[in-house]
Order: sequence, then structure tokens, then C-alpha cells
Amino acid sequence: MHSLDLQSVPEWTSCHQYWVPRCVDTSCPHCGRLATFAQIGWNLVPDLRVLLSRIKCPGCRKDVTFVVIDPGPAKDASKQGCECLAMFPAPKGPRKEMEGIDLVPERIRKAYRETLSVFNARVWSATATLARKTLEGTIGEFLGPQERKGTLEQQLKRLAETKANSLALPLITLSHSLRQGGNLGAHFDEDKDPDAEMAEAMLDLIEYLIQYVYALPGMIKRLDDKIGPPAPSTSAPAE
Repeated sequence: MHSLDLQSVPEWTSCHQYWVPRCVDTSCPHCGRLATFAQIGWNLVPDLRVLLSRIKCPGCRKDVTFVVIDPGPAKDASKQGCECLAMFPAPKGPRKEMEGIDLVPERIRKAYRETLSVFNARVWSATATLARKTLEGTIGEFLGPQERKGTLEQQLKRLAETKANSLALPLITLSHSLRQGGNLGAHFDEDKDPDAEMAEAMLDLIEYLIQYVYALPGMIKRLDDKIGPPAPSTSAPAE
């Protein structure tokens, strides 16, 4: 449960003889949009002086629960408000960088960080487009200068043909998914424009790709360096 500032309530009203919000302005914990949650119907828990309300986000239509704790009596205008206003689930904070990003080449790291930045700014179409850009850079690391020519789809096919022994099939399938999702961001389609769910899935996928290609081998090497070579045996050789 996440506490809200009472300033997020533009107007109060009376319900069950207590002051409750008529509406609440806050970010939806599901889609991240700043929205006005209005037409709230409150249910009283008398013994606790708690009122509960469940309302759908006007954008994504998913349920959000609001809780009013210890509200002021409606007969007293000077006590308009409550001790605590909260919502559930809690809104999502900014997404943090993936683990092992310091092991990634600078060019790929920069592309990834740009993708993460627009994702946290909730620009879903740009997230999809930049995820595709990050994919292009990552694929380019596996192909020689001559193999990098052509469209991204052609490069992916070339990668599948020439690097089948070094790249597992699931990784190539993942790359195709990213390419197709990125195309949605680059070429606007009113019926298929990327939303929050697709943008998050694409960022998940690009992180899996980067971890598979760069971070995991680097982490394994770090662990190997930490463990070090086995100590030389001190036992006498067998006769």
C-alpha cells in the first residue's frame, strides 16, 4: 500500500458522515498514466474508521484500491481530510539499470541507457524504437563489416546461418521479436502502437539479450578470477 499526499485530492465530499475524496489525481500503478480517479464509491469499515473504494483507471481500465484512514467528521468543515490516504497497488518507481551493465561495450551501453531513459519517461513508442537500435548494435558485434549490410531482418537471417553454433536458437527468436516490436515503434499504426506492456516486454527482452551476450560471460570471468587457479599440490608424488 502506498501513501498519497492529500494535495492529490482536488475536492472532498461527504460519505457515511465522513470526509472522503470526490476524486484523486495520481499515476496509475498499472499503466503509469497520470489520471483522475473519479466517481468513487466508498465502503465504510465502521469499527476501524476506514473507508475503501475500488475504481478502474480511466486509461487501462485496471482496478486500483483507495483507502481513507481516520477521516474527519463531515459535520465539521474545519476537519475536511483524513489522517492517511493510500492506494494499492503502489505505483511503480523508475526502472533501474540491469546488473552487469558495466561489462557491456560503451556503444551498446549508451543505446541501452537511452532506451531505459525513455521507458522511465513513459514514451512507449520511443522505447520500442530504441530497443530495436540496441538490438542492431548488439547484432553488429557478431557480424563482420560485410555481413552488417542490408536490413536488420537480413542481418538476423545471416546471423542464424553463420552463427548457429555460437548463438542458441532461443536468442535468435528473441532478436526477431525485438525487431518486430521495434518496427511498431518506428512505423506508427493506430491499431498496433506500442503500449506500456509491450514497451516493458521489449526492455525485458533486450536486457536478456545483453545479459546473454555480454554480462553473463563477464560475471563468470569475474567469479573465475576471484576463485583463482587451484593451489599446487603439496603431497609427495606416488612411487
